Amino acid sequence: MTKTLIRVISIAGSVRRDTFHCPPTGVEWEFFDASRGLEEGFEYNTDVTWAHIKRGLAPGEIGCYCSHVRAWRSFLSDPTADQILIVEDDVYVDWPVTLHLTEVDWASKGVHFLKFFGRFPARLHVAKWNYPIWDRHVVQYETQQFGTQIYLLTRHAAEVFVQNFQRISRPIDVEMERPWATGIPVAGIVPPTALELSVPSCVMNRHADRQATYLEMLRYYSNRVFERIRGGMYRTLGPRVKINEIDLSRSVFDYRNQ
Repeated sequence: MTKTLIRVISIAGSVRRDTFHCPPTGVEWEFFDASRGLEEGFEYNTDVTWAHIKRGLAPGEIGCYCSHVRAWRSFLSDPTADQILIVEDDVYVDWPVTLHLTEVDWASKGVHFLKFFGRFPARLHVAKWNYPIWDRHVVQYETQQFGTQIYLLTRHAAEVFVQNFQRISRPIDVEMERPWATGIPVAGIVPPTALELSVPSCVMNRHADRQATYLEMLRYYSNRVFERIRGGMYRTLGPRVKINEIDLSRSVFDYRNQ
C-alpha cells in the first residue's frame, strides 16, 4: 500500500491554522513550520537572481523556498514514505477527491511531480482521461502554471529537487516548473482539487527596489532567450507523461456519497 505523507506548510502560531480546512478525522497529517527567511544550508546570491528574474527575492519568497525544500528533506528522512502531499495553509481542499488521488502509486505511472492547483492558464496535453477517478484527468503542462498551493512529489522528484535547489535564484514554483533543467515533467490534475483563498499573502514586495543596470539587463535577456530555447526544445523532444492503464474507477459523485 502506498504511504503518502501530508504536510501543511504554515507559519508557527499563524491564525490560519485555526481556520484551515483540515482533512477528515482519522487521516494522518501535520502542520509543517514555515521558514521566515534564509535558512542554514541555502545560498542566496542577488547577482544571480537579478540575472534570472531581473529583481531580488523578497524575504517571504526566500522563506517560502526554504520551507518547501525543508519539507522535502523531512519526507526523504522517512524511509517508509513513498510520496508526499504538500499543502499551503491558504487553500480550501476537496479532501475526498484529493485523498483518493493520494492512494495512487504515482511513481509506478511515471508521474513524479503532480499539481492539484495552479495560478495561471498553461498549455497542456492530456496524458489520461478520467484517471484515477471519473471526471479527473491527468495532464502534462507544457508551459509554466506557477503556484505551490498543493502538489504531490514522489521520492525521486524530492531527491532531484533537494539536490539541485540549494542555491536560491528564482521563486520556488518557477524553479520546480523548469523540467528542461530538472528532468522532472510537470503533471497535474484537471479540474483542480483545491481553491486558493482570497487572503493576504505572506509573500509581499515582489518587485524590484531599483532599476537594473545595463549589465544586469544584458544578462537577464540573454538568460531569457536561453530559457526559451531550452523550454521549446523540451516541449518538442522531452519525455511525455502517458498512462496506459484502463480506468476501472467510480465517478466522483459516487465516491463522495459512498
